[in-house]
Amino acid sequence: MKKKENKKKINLVDQANGYFDDYLKPRVKSYKAQHIANEDENEYVEAVVEYDGYNAHFRIDITLDCADSLNLYFSYPNCEMEFSIDDLFNTLEINDFNENSLDFGEEDSCKNVGQAFDGAFEFLNKYDYDIRKAGESANLSYMIQLHNEDEEYYKNMKVSKIIKLSLLEAKMFKTKKEKDKNAFLNYTDKLSAEIGLDNSTKRLVNYLKQGYNIPDVKNDSSNDYDSKFGKKTVLSYMICDIIGLVVCAMMVLGDRIIMSGKGIVLGDDILSIIIGIGVPGLILGYLLTRLFATKIMIALMPNEEKDVIIGYRKKRFDDLNFFEKIFSKYLAPVLAIIVFLILTMFSMSSVCVTENGIIDHSMFSNNEYAYEEVDVFLEKGYYEDGEYYEYDYPYYTFVTDDGNNISTGEIRNDEDVKYLEEQFAKRNINPLILNEDSEELKEKE
Repeated sequence: MKKKENKKKINLVDQANGYFDDYLKPRVKSYKAQHIANEDENEYVEAVVEYDGYNAHFRIDITLDCADSLNLYFSYPNCEMEFSIDDLFNTLEINDFNENSLDFGEEDSCKNVGQAFDGAFEFLNKYDYDIRKAGESANLSYMIQLHNEDEEYYKNMKVSKIIKLSLLEAKMFKTKKEKDKNAFLNYTDKLSAEIGLDNSTKRLVNYLKQGYNIPDVKNDSSNDYDSKFGKKTVLSYMICDIIGLVVCAMMVLGDRIIMSGKGIVLGDDILSIIIGIGVPGLILGYLLTRLFATKIMIALMPNEEKDVIIGYRKKRFDDLNFFEKIFSKYLAPVLAIIVFLILTMFSMSSVCVTENGIIDHSMFSNNEYAYEEVDVFLEKGYYEDGEYYEYDYPYYTFVTDDGNNISTGEIRNDEDVKYLEEQFAKRNINPLILNEDSEELKEKE
């Protein structure tokens, strides 16, 4: 297995070097290519081109078993560090907010790869003076300081916050709506108060707060990925919720069908059935998302992107503190199971009237009482905080010989009321009517 993976990696390195031969070599006098792969950095292949006063690093990242993006970095003869485009813009306060990672896709045509290199050279032509200016002594010291600040910031920044910030930023750039701008600024204010902001985000926030319009930016394929990732997330959650609802519907409706075969189930109406299925069904759906959403998401994503989902979920879990991890992994699922069982128990509880008697039905038991074993009360209303309120529909209570109270709730279905009265009439049962003056109702309050 490892031999196959290594062979593929070697092919990707050759592929990246082939891109340099095809799209870089004809445009520069010379370059030095190198393959970097270690535990501390992402794996990449880069070509270093010497310019007047600086070196340009054309870097092709190798991730997810593919080589699909070109990034530019810079270094200077008197400094061992390498700097990104953001470092350059932050140092000189250049208000260019384009995403300058030039993605061309794992299976894109040579035309797209060529366009990525065209974009890199356009950038170098446009910002050649600024790149050299950033290498001047005072500017270089400041750029080193900002670079180190950002590195330290991202070490302590939770990945979930980074994802949310990038999504809000991408949405603002895409829609250019004031509400999305405000959502972005509100979130950056919150982050700034909690842990601060990275220098690129500070630059963008300052630009917007000075009253400038939302800047135009080039389309970024990572935004498409965020959108695709978000859709797959929603789809995986929907699948879990639908399964939860279907399972609860089968349990509750199946139970009702079984009980209906024995007699009339009292107190059922469309709304109560919908609530009885919907609420525990969504709780079960939540439980399923905790257990299976990531697995479903991984199954839905292309093979080359599965590692991103796995890594993102692992990093997000690692970002939690000890108590959050305990709650997320153990307590939340256990609580969901308990709530689901309680709600389902209530949903499956019912009173069933048969030819032989009354069935007090629950999720776990059936207690059947002959009509001769119960006293029947017709409650006309109820007391609450000393005030009497009348029911709109018949409400019966059966008191068994062993002291168990079985209430039907308000019976809204006329056919159910008629069937129940027929059973009483057959046995000469005259329900005792409890009204406003009845002590039993007052004691029940």
